[in-house]
Parts: sequence; C-alpha cells; structure tokens
Amino acid sequence: MLDPEEAERARAKLGALLRSASVFALNSVPVDAAAGPATAAAEIVVSDGTVGLLRTLVARLAEIPSLAATATTLSRRLDAGVPDGGWDPFLRSIADAVSEAVGAREAQREFDVFLEHLMLQLEEIERWTHWQAGAAQSRRADAAGLELTLQAEAARLRREVITSPALGHLKTKMQARLDKITRELLEFRYTEACRQDEHERRASELSKEIAELKGRADDLIKLCAEQEARLMMDALTGCHSRYAYERRLEEEFQRWQRHSQPLTFSVWDIDLFKRVNDSYGHEAGDRLLRAVTQLFAQNKRAEDFLARIGGEEFALLLPMTTLEAATTVADKLRCVVEGAEFHHHGDPVRVTVSAGLTDFRPGDTPTTVYERADRALYHAKQQGRNHCVVG
Repeated sequence: MLDPEEAERARAKLGALLRSASVFALNSVPVDAAAGPATAAAEIVVSDGTVGLLRTLVARLAEIPSLAATATTLSRRLDAGVPDGGWDPFLRSIADAVSEAVGAREAQREFDVFLEHLMLQLEEIERWTHWQAGAAQSRRADAAGLELTLQAEAARLRREVITSPALGHLKTKMQARLDKITRELLEFRYTEACRQDEHERRASELSKEIAELKGRADDLIKLCAEQEARLMMDALTGCHSRYAYERRLEEEFQRWQRHSQPLTFSVWDIDLFKRVNDSYGHEAGDRLLRAVTQLFAQNKRAEDFLARIGGEEFALLLPMTTLEAATTVADKLRCVVEGAEFHHHGDPVRVTVSAGLTDFRPGDTPTTVYERADRALYHAKQQGRNHCVVG
C-alpha cells in the first residue's frame, strides 16, 4: 500500500508521462496542410530523437512499481525496432498500462478510506468496551457500598432498640436510620438508572455504527468485484486484459513449479497491422482486433487462456500441453485467421498472424519465457510472417 507521499510521487510521474506523450504525439506528426487528420495521424516520423523520447517515457513507467513489468516489455519492443503496427499501438500500450494503474489506484484509495473508517469504528468499540468494564466495576462498588451501609444501619438499629431508655427516643432514632437507608436506596437507583440510560445510548450508537460499517463493507466488496471484473477484461476486444494475463501467468507458473506438468506459452501479433490503420483508419483497426480476437476465442481449446497484452499483441497460455502439441494448436489458429474473409466496405482485406512459442523449462521465470517467445515471434516476422516459430 502506498503512503500519501509515494502516491503523490506516482501521480506526478503519471502526469509527466502523459504530458510527454502528448508532446510526442504533437511533435511527431509531419505538418502537411493538404493531408487530412486521419492521414497525418497515421504518418508518424520515427527518428533517433523520437525513439529516445519513447525510451524516456518507458523509463518513467518503470519508476512506478505496478508498471515495472509492463515497462520491461515495452523496452524490449523498442530494442526490436519499428513494430509492424507502427508506433501508434506502442503508445496505446502505454496508455492502457497507465489506465490500468490509475484504475487500480482508485480502487486502492477506496479501500484505504474504508480501512480508515474501520479503524475508527474499532477504536469506538474499544472505548465502549472499556466503558462497559468501568461501568460494571462501578456498579459492583456501588452495590457493595449500599450493602455495607444497610448492614451498618441495621446494626445501629439493633443496638439502639436494646439500649434506648425511652420509646419516643427510639422512634426518633429509627426514623432517622430509615430515612438514611431510603436516601441511599434512591441514590443507588438514580445512579443505576443513569448508568443504564448511558449504556442504552452507547449500545444504540454502536449498533448504528456497525450497521453503517457493514453497509460500507458490502459496498466496498461490490466495488472491488466490479473493479476486478473491469481490470480482468480488455475493453476493446472483450478478451482477457494484460492485468488478467499477468495474474494467470503467475498462477500457471506456480502450478508448473509444483507439479512439473508441461506448460507452453505463445505470443501472437497481427501481421502488418499498421497498414490497416494507415489504409482504413483506426476504427477499422479496432474492428480487426475484435474480429481476430473472436476467431481466437472460437477456435482455441477451452482450457487455453487468451489475453490481449498490448496493441495488436496477444498471449496464449496452453496448460498441460507439450510444445509439440501446442505447435499443432497454434498452426490451426494461424490457418483459421489466414482463411477468414475480412472486408472493408466490400473490399477483401488479407489478414494473417504470426506467433512465437516456447515451453517452460528448468530455471525459467515468466520473464525469461516471454523473452524467448518474443524472440521466436521476431524470427517468424523475419521469415515472411504468417508463421509459427518455436523458440
């Protein structure tokens, strides 16, 4: 959990990151009065200075703990050179990462507020408990004092009955003793009534506070569940998000370490995705991403896990699957996309995908496995695309 200073520093870094990204987007588009907005947005000039700025953005991402892993991946993508999708999907990946971090921070802030309220409630319960203990001790002391007073007055009455020389004098003494006993009883009853009223008041207040706390807890549980559901799904394509991918990858990695069952990892990329954005616009590119996702979802095995991890890049986890069997599954998916009919305003559009595959091996970590699969994907691109290459 971030303390206020760390949270403020993270927000400042995010703000600087977004400002730098805005400057980059403005300064990287060539000024051409004859070009339309869609054309200009698709023609980003990539220079050494631009790549340097992107590296600066990624470095700033790495300074935020929750985005460190994403920054490592983006850095590797920079090292590989200009991606097929151009720099726009790369910037989108940065925006997606920042969006996920902001969403998680909002949920954390809600949780922090709830915890603070919970601590106040617990302190009130503790104070009430101490008061109850003090009230019980006071009640016992008052009852013991009343008992001693009654015993003392009764003893005096007995002595005065025995020693009194005259009946009138005895009556006066007895009346005085009885009046004192009555006063003691009335005072005890009044004190006890006040104590009971205070008990009921505090008990009523505490009951209301507990009911409010339960309501806030229920609201927070619902909020966390909704936030978790949003974080788990990629808003554009409807498949799992990078957040869900990182959690599932860690779960499968832990399971692989415990049971040593085969586990294959694959990373996918839509070939020449930048051409779609350049030729038909980003809306057509978004439709293509959704269409390819649907093909993957319909043709992968039920036990396989599909996630969009940035831009036009997807990851597919194949649990309990050898590398040889996974290659067969991957080729099937590649062929399904290759054979699908894509059109834009009635014109056919050829779409293919490439994949890099590898399995988990002794000494591996999720990072090393991803790097190996990413290198295999790079080789698939070098071999002419529309390939599945094992790394």
